[in-house]
Amino acid sequence: MRPAIVPRPLVILLAVALLAAALAGALLLAGSQNRLRPFGLASNGAIIVDVDARLWRANADGSNPQVLEIGLGRAFSPVFSPDGTKVAFLSQAAERTPMSVFVANTDGSGARNVTGDMAVVAGPLDSVAWSPDGTRLVFSSSDDGRLSLYVVGADGTGLAALTGADGSRRFPRWSPDGQWLAYQLKPSAVPGGTHLAISRPDGSDERRLQSVEDGNASFAAPQWSADSKRIAFFRKEGYAHVVGITDLDGTEEIVSVPGEDAVNPAWSPDDAHLLYTLANGAMVIINGDTPANRVTIPAGVAGCGASWSPDATVILGLGETCTQLFRIPVDDPASTTPIDIPEGPINIAAWQRTAP
Repeated sequence: MRPAIVPRPLVILLAVALLAAALAGALLLAGSQNRLRPFGLASNGAIIVDVDARLWRANADGSNPQVLEIGLGRAFSPVFSPDGTKVAFLSQAAERTPMSVFVANTDGSGARNVTGDMAVVAGPLDSVAWSPDGTRLVFSSSDDGRLSLYVVGADGTGLAALTGADGSRRFPRWSPDGQWLAYQLKPSAVPGGTHLAISRPDGSDERRLQSVEDGNASFAAPQWSADSKRIAFFRKEGYAHVVGITDLDGTEEIVSVPGEDAVNPAWSPDDAHLLYTLANGAMVIINGDTPANRVTIPAGVAGCGASWSPDATVILGLGETCTQLFRIPVDDPASTTPIDIPEGPINIAAWQRTAP
């Protein structure tokens, strides 16, 4: 039988189509290889820090700080989205006025108020938290003296309350797998105590994992591990505080040393280490699986808190007076250097995650 003959123009068109498909596949593969996962190790991008109610943006090494004139005039508590493309923050027009939640591009452009006319009543430390997919934000706001949790889309849609009038809830944090929120809970009932609680992102299925009878700061800013299986926290014990880790069944392991007054734990992006700070201004770094393996960094550079760089090689430390920011190399703490930003009260320093 004579073979079928394909017209030459059709052969050319078919070849072009196959080449285009191959190129598209290669580009798709390259994109998937470079796409930034929402949690885990990443490359170090820009640093944004609030200083005296203004946002400053610096390069990853702390150089070239520039003020970002965005929001309503006063801005606090910047938090980068998990994919590193946006930054959320609290903003207000003047002291003692309600706040709004803003979302902007990482260079400060495109800033928009995503909570609209809602009067967000919160403190500068009540930062917003991103959902792992970067589409939603959760935050706390006072309602008749009671702090409730709210959720809103990063595009300003879907603003809704998650919790009711049975207690105050604040410092929400989204689990990396998107299945849970963790937060501090103070029930309205007396005596109510203070609790580390989790719930589903719609506010349902609330559980209390850890509790203390008193201690206003206990369980502030709980920290999820990247695998969503553990939460690091601090709570009051006697006249001091201890740092612990709990699983989702409420099994607790205290990792700070007896006699320490330990607060503000933070997981490294790869869960390999956990840091926390002490009342005397020192910082402790422990192995995430073997807490007995620890390194202590002397007082002076992280007394008000610390956070990891996306690649886990550097720590941003807030100095003892909460007015200076330091860049602390994990492998060589003696090489710590200050970041040259105007001195003033600092609440939060955030580090942008970027793709390798």
